[in-house]
Amino acid sequence: MEAGNKYVYILKHHKWFALTLFAIVLAAVAGFTFTSPKIYKVAADVYIAPKPVTITGNSYVFANYEYQMLNNQIEILRSDEVAQRAVDTIKDKMGQDYPINKGYLQSSIRVRKKENASILNVELTASPPPGKSAKDMPKVLMTYLSAYRSYLQESNSSKARAERLFLVEELAKAEGLLSDASKNLEAFQSQNKIYSIDTEINQLISRQDRLDEQNRTLNTDIAAVSREITATKKQLPATPEYINFIARLEHDTETSNLRQNIITLEKERAEWASKITDAHPKMMAMNQELEKLNVLLQNRLNTFARVYANETVPALNAITSGSSSDVNLATDIINNKIKLESLQAKKSTIAGSMSQITDKLKNVPEKKLAYAELKTRFDMAQDKYILLQKRLDEAQILEEVSKLERIDVIKEAGIPGRPIKPDWNKNLTAGVMLGICFALFAVFVRASMDKTLLWPFQLHGMIEDSPVTTNAAVFDLPTLPSKAACAQMMDKTNFAVPEPYKRLVIHLENLSKKEQVRRIGVIPVSPFAECNITTIALGLYLTELSNKMVLIDTDYSNNALTRLIGRLGLPVSSGIENGPGLSDYLSGDAEDFVDIIYPLGKTVYGSFIPAGRPIHEAGFQFSHKNLGQLEANLSPNYNFVLYSLSSLEKSFDSIAVGRTLDGVLLLVHPGITQLEQVNRAIVELESIGCPLLGIMYQPIE
Repeated sequence: MEAGNKYVYILKHHKWFALTLFAIVLAAVAGFTFTSPKIYKVAADVYIAPKPVTITGNSYVFANYEYQMLNNQIEILRSDEVAQRAVDTIKDKMGQDYPINKGYLQSSIRVRKKENASILNVELTASPPPGKSAKDMPKVLMTYLSAYRSYLQESNSSKARAERLFLVEELAKAEGLLSDASKNLEAFQSQNKIYSIDTEINQLISRQDRLDEQNRTLNTDIAAVSREITATKKQLPATPEYINFIARLEHDTETSNLRQNIITLEKERAEWASKITDAHPKMMAMNQELEKLNVLLQNRLNTFARVYANETVPALNAITSGSSSDVNLATDIINNKIKLESLQAKKSTIAGSMSQITDKLKNVPEKKLAYAELKTRFDMAQDKYILLQKRLDEAQILEEVSKLERIDVIKEAGIPGRPIKPDWNKNLTAGVMLGICFALFAVFVRASMDKTLLWPFQLHGMIEDSPVTTNAAVFDLPTLPSKAACAQMMDKTNFAVPEPYKRLVIHLENLSKKEQVRRIGVIPVSPFAECNITTIALGLYLTELSNKMVLIDTDYSNNALTRLIGRLGLPVSSGIENGPGLSDYLSGDAEDFVDIIYPLGKTVYGSFIPAGRPIHEAGFQFSHKNLGQLEANLSPNYNFVLYSLSSLEKSFDSIAVGRTLDGVLLLVHPGITQLEQVNRAIVELESIGCPLLGIMYQPIE
């Protein structure tokens, strides 16, 4: 039940947001439906009767034959030839600029068997061509069926039979040519051992391809390293020390030997790379040796830099006095130069290998060329034979499927009425469902991200685990009354107590009996000018339910309870705002506590003590010696003493006063109070050990 109320609260608070999203989704679906192209359907039934055939066996054999015959007709109806014939005929009848093509027809035509196995239902389901009406669609479909009948008639004509005989003769000739070419090729292969030549040439070409790829990669790497050297030189300071450092490093004997060893190994590695893979043990060994030499070279470069720095006068030495990045730049130039030399050496090795392969390919024996010519003749004869065989097979199939005794359109296509798509009812129903789902999803996502207090159920989790909230409850109060409503209530003898306030009063009466809770503070969590109306209403409702109560104002801000009552314009207002108050009594200016007590409304049970002049802070007042005397005078005369305190964020007085109270009621307003403010208020009450008696949740219009 509580979970259900939670969702109702969320939906109620975000109802306009949800309705707006729902309207947007529904409008989008309606717009899509309205702007979608209208699709119509026209259909015609074609009766097909095959020529009688002599079939032995039972009726199942004949049924299977008829079934296969209809399947063949469906394939013909979907063929490119029939579609192209229909397009040509339509353009002849309706104009060459009529916007229709073969693809449009083939994608729109659907063929299916009807209950009677000898009837095909042909449908044209599509939007009319651009700029054309749906009234043309029956004519298009009937033209398509005419092209289909014409194609079948031509396939069974004497001309078609003559073409099939011609194909048979041509196929026999092609078969003879293919046989001769095959024998010549086999004889040449047997005499010249052409298979070994094929293998050798293929290996050479494969190696050449690998070397081409390596060469392209090297060119890219060389260009990149050259650009890096140029860029590094631009960054290096042009000082004599750096120039001298690089020059000496270029001619260092140990460095030169390491560089030469690396270049030699790179050349050897490049030669083997065209013959073996990187996973070969020899390649792996060379890679390890190359990595070892590069480490030795790097160590030598670092050692040389340190030795050079020690030999040079520190004051003039750019190596030691410059930044560490400058030293790294100088070393990078040498590293990149060595890398460039290695790449160029590898490229020269690959170029030599490619030249050798080119020379070998140029020296291919003439018998290889002769073999290639025979192979070409064989391939051409084979391709011609396969093509003629395919054409003859198609012609024979057409001859078989075109042997029909009768083919008629028994139901012509009519002019379409309403479009079958878009379906307004279906789309709008889907739009409503989608709008509801999207709106609900967006509302609950928004609610989960909102850190503002919105619903009473958000307060329950905050008071469950806190040690100061043992007797606390959440009270969902009616909307905050206006100043005029508050003034009318104070000026009446009897008035109705709303049910939520009755529950709050009963809660306080029970605590008073069980826990001796009598001195209660009312603290608004966040500052708001009209919050004190709730405190006045609570006091009046306590008195209406026969509880003697005194309401004490301890707030000296502009939103104070005393100022609010003074602005209500009641007969008692001027006396409360201008007369003596709590601060006057505690400072000794008012001798008798009776002088600072004023009636709260017209009941005989309610009293009010204004704040008085702001000469002391509330924290000081409640540590004053006269406070004990005031409490002693109030105790026998009142069931409850309510203290109107300032907001926790506004002043520390509420905490100072809270130390002396039996409990506190927090006042929160949805849409204004933040969840973090409520948490912080509970933590502050825990720090002073002040019990939380309840949280008053009250909306503000």
